Amino acid sequence: MNLLHFGFKVKDIARSSALYADLFGIVWDPIREYDVPVTVDGQARRNRSYVTHGKTSDGIEIEMVQPIEGEVPDDIALGGREGISHVPSPSSTWRRKRRGSRRVGSPSSMRVRRPGRTGCSSPTRGSAGRWSSSFNCMTRAEPYALLQRHDAGGDAMGLTGIAPFRVAVSDAEIADLRARLDGTRWADQLSESGWDYGTDGDYLRRLCDYWRDGFDWRAFEARFNRFSHYVADADGQRLHFYHLRSPEPAARPLIITHGWPGSVAEFLDVMGPLSDPAAHGGDPADAFHVVAPSLPGFGFSGPTRVRGYRARTIADAFDGLMQALGYEAYFAQGGDWGSLITILLAANYPQRVKAIHLNFMPAPPPNPENPAEGLDAAELEGLKRTQHFMAHETGYQAIQGTKPQTLAYGLTDSPAGLAGWIVEKFRGWSDCGGDVENSFSRDRLLDNISVYWLTGTINSSMRLYYEEAGPGRRQPLPDVTVPTGHAVFPGEIIHTPRRWAEAKFNIARWQAMPRGGHFAAMEVPDLYVDEVRAFFREYR
Repeated sequence: MNLLHFGFKVKDIARSSALYADLFGIVWDPIREYDVPVTVDGQARRNRSYVTHGKTSDGIEIEMVQPIEGEVPDDIALGGREGISHVPSPSSTWRRKRRGSRRVGSPSSMRVRRPGRTGCSSPTRGSAGRWSSSFNCMTRAEPYALLQRHDAGGDAMGLTGIAPFRVAVSDAEIADLRARLDGTRWADQLSESGWDYGTDGDYLRRLCDYWRDGFDWRAFEARFNRFSHYVADADGQRLHFYHLRSPEPAARPLIITHGWPGSVAEFLDVMGPLSDPAAHGGDPADAFHVVAPSLPGFGFSGPTRVRGYRARTIADAFDGLMQALGYEAYFAQGGDWGSLITILLAANYPQRVKAIHLNFMPAPPPNPENPAEGLDAAELEGLKRTQHFMAHETGYQAIQGTKPQTLAYGLTDSPAGLAGWIVEKFRGWSDCGGDVENSFSRDRLLDNISVYWLTGTINSSMRLYYEEAGPGRRQPLPDVTVPTGHAVFPGEIIHTPRRWAEAKFNIARWQAMPRGGHFAAMEVPDLYVDEVRAFFREYR
């Protein structure tokens, strides 16, 4: 049999087996007690231990042991016969193999038999951005090396302390929100001014009334807890992420990144179809292992704690996350800040990022002295729309890029103020025709707003503008050589001409979309999923 097979010692076998079942799709046998034969200082003995045996859908076998009495030395590799499935039973002999000075607590001590090329069907074409067959096999084993490091308390590519996470909203938090909404001192508004001066007061009152009296908090919890998600420490910064392992053996890793004022709430309707196409009427060949982090400083990742935490820092953390999950090569997709972070991933880690897809294209003109040079009529019209946005809709950038702390006091204290600040962007940046609920239901709008409210992260989310786009802090956009796709949604706030993009990117796909806007995954999840599948299909 072509099996990967190894064993290692853990501190808490129940916790570890549950965590790794979610994180890597391992199916474990029941935990049992065994007398594990060991030799310590030349003396043979049997130490009572908890033991379990697991197997992944890829055919990788893992055995874990947690000592109950005494110790199982780290220089003993646990497990069955090389390359043969071995499920321990009370009557079986627990085999062991001395590994000299190599320790079970580090990846180098693994007793791994790599398969030939089982499941490695893609040809080696690294220069064209495709996956090499050697990569396909390697990535199946990598996560389990990091399990050992994590369980030993070690540093897994800058990430430590990976733990399951669940959203739980207390009755006290709900009561506090309702009391604050009840006590809102509403701003005056000129008659018949609508959204001209900012968020319409009548609409905001209706939204806040529903948030107070009609929003289902237990359904909110269930939506976010539908898929397995986790938190970890990334060099001192809390990092929250979803990780959906696809049931399809040929699935490819994909990290999807949101922006502001969005959150991982944008991806709740697309993670399932991307990770398990067959269950959603799609082609299993289009499956992805989906990783969806919350940006540091946003939502469940909690606030950033140090100055200078900018997009490059986040890209480094996300690449570390992908490596920590065992993905030495992967795809990336993003919009808004997620677009810049995706670009930085591709520019800084082209050996791992095989292709990227953007639904927001921030490319400068190749000739700043004559930006309209070579543009056709449609591109000139798009440029006019972009210029209108920059002139009329970027006040938020000015304040968030210079004095976000001042604004944050009001938004952190007042749920009505927070809702007004965020919902205006969802209306203005979507393809809704002026009625935001043409594109998003109240529940979906409040899912996202509630993430900011409950976590108190509106300040740190805005702080990214200060760090990345404040006066004197903008950095030139890097060139990207990996294949790049772009979906042009009609309601997007920036309409970059293809000619501009081609000066910075290796443009392989430029797709006009029939509807949708800035928050495409949330507004038009069906179109978003189809487009992501279509682009990356070529680079599997």
